[in-house]
This record gives sequence, structure tokens and C-alpha cells, in this order.
Amino acid sequence: MMENLELTIETGKLATFTAGFISRASQTTSIAAGINGVPTKATLATENKFIASNASIRIASDRNNFGGAPEVSVQNCHITFTKNLRRKHTLGSAEPNDIINQSVAIEGSITLPYDDKIYKDFALQDIYKALEIKMENRAVDLGGGINPQIRIQLPRVAFHNWTPTRSKGELYEQTINFRAYRDVINNEDLIYNIVLTNAVVSY
Repeated sequence: MMENLELTIETGKLATFTAGFISRASQTTSIAAGINGVPTKATLATENKFIASNASIRIASDRNNFGGAPEVSVQNCHITFTKNLRRKHTLGSAEPNDIINQSVAIEGSITLPYDDKIYKDFALQDIYKALEIKMENRAVDLGGGINPQIRIQLPRVAFHNWTPTRSKGELYEQTINFRAYRDVINNEDLIYNIVLTNAVVSY
């Protein structure tokens, strides 16, 4: 099972991800047959990659206002999903009997030009916002004007560890960390949705 997934978007680079896994004993299978009828790999005719210019970040008062929220001028963005998996061991075997999901944690950071104190205030005043991270490759048409896309919407995030960088002779920057929380008032989980649009009809 996947234990964690980190998505990294940096200016001038391809968007990348790093995944960590926890497994039980290996099984012999084939990609076509899969395990228990579930294919181990989706087949794509073309791998449509995302680059930094495909990305946009929006911060809004709540998730219903992403459409009217301006894009934030972000230089780098990192977001990590951690499932906090736990191995369940039983007597009679050194292998775990099961791997159990626990509470999911979603954390990340953004780096952007230091031209105001908005994000410093977010951190110091415990201001909660909704956050959208989106990548859309508009150079590729999947048909009907649909483009490859990944959209992550978090309805309630808190900001912390605001850090300014004032290197001599360089433009000032600021980095702020964020963590997703459940939106109790609107009864929404810490992830509102994650939408992947590609050429695969179903998984």
C-alpha cells in the first residue's frame, strides 16, 4: 500500500512526485492479470507531463470561491499526503497479517516573492483558508476541448512557519507551510476532491 505521496512543482522544471510504499510478502503475477482481478498498471497511449507553467495556485475564503480567487504568484509548491499506515502482526508469522490505514495527514509549503505581509498574517493570526492546486496542460486536447489536468482542493488549511529569505543581491522571498484540516462547520473532509483528467476512461 502507498504510505506517502509528495508532489513537487518548481519553476523551470517538470512537476514530479515521490511515493513511498509499505508491503506484505511479494506475489507472482502479470501486469495484464493483476492481483484479484485488479490491473497493476493503467495503459496510456501518451504520457502527458506537466510543467511549472501548467500550474496554478488559488487561496480563497472557502472552496466555493476558487473561481473568483486570483492566482497566487508562487515559485515553488510542495504537498505531501501521508496515510500513517500501520502493520498488524499476529502470532505464527514474521510477515504482517494486514496493513491498516490510520488518519491521513496533508502538509506542504509554498515559496513566493516577499512583497507584502499577507502570508505572515495568515501564520501569526491563525487564519484558515481554502487551497486549490491545479495543473492543466492546455497544449494537449484529449477530445472535446478537454485537457489533461490534476486538481486538488482542500477546504480548510492553516498556515504556519512563515520564513522570509533576504539574500544579499537577490529578490526577497518567503516560504510558508500549510496543513489541511477537516472543515467541521461545512461537514467536509480535509480533502474536498482530487480530480485527475486523462485519456483513461476508468480504473
